[in-house]
Amino acid sequence: LNSAEFRASRPFHLVRVTSSVDRHLLNKAEYEESITTETSREGFQEWWSKQKQLKKRIQETCQKFGPSLRKNIDQHELMYDPQHELLFCRNAKVGTTTWLTHFLHLSSLSESEKNNTMFSSPKLHKNIPPLFKVLDDDLDMRTLAQSTTSFSMVRHPFERLVSAYQDKMFDGLDPSYFKIRNFIIKKYGEVTFPNFIKLILYKSQTKC
Repeated sequence: LNSAEFRASRPFHLVRVTSSVDRHLLNKAEYEESITTETSREGFQEWWSKQKQLKKRIQETCQKFGPSLRKNIDQHELMYDPQHELLFCRNAKVGTTTWLTHFLHLSSLSESEKNNTMFSSPKLHKNIPPLFKVLDDDLDMRTLAQSTTSFSMVRHPFERLVSAYQDKMFDGLDPSYFKIRNFIIKKYGEVTFPNFIKLILYKSQTKC
């Protein structure tokens, strides 16, 4: 399938979340789902034109700054679907959970397994990437990227900070981040957004 055929044959589910706490489809009881199928070729062409402009801007930026922008990508951050020729590079706090839901629908899991997974962000992040691993006997990364629809998501870095604070600190649903919350309380007194930024700046001295 080319990009247009794939988009036409695989309508995505648009979910409106009604709970301010449930930001990753965590609460099955409090969501409304509406399915929208895009049938307008003009709409797709307009979207595709914007993607070409963004790709051109990326190429120009890479040419301008050269090797300083190069970054080694961990193979475990890539998701490869050979059936639909998709290669997805995951980034934190840029809508990755939503994309994991899309890959869930593309997977070979049973309907009961899908329903048991799609409403849990931890399950999505744990169970879906292994289903779409880049295997050692697959093509090399450059050839694989050129022979698939390869993509990633980006977001303004300040928005990512706000999203991380809201999701991991304010809502505080993920037990794996309790240690960080406790560290902020111990070092800065309470968990607030300014103190969360102070923590990031403090960690950047050794992590960046």
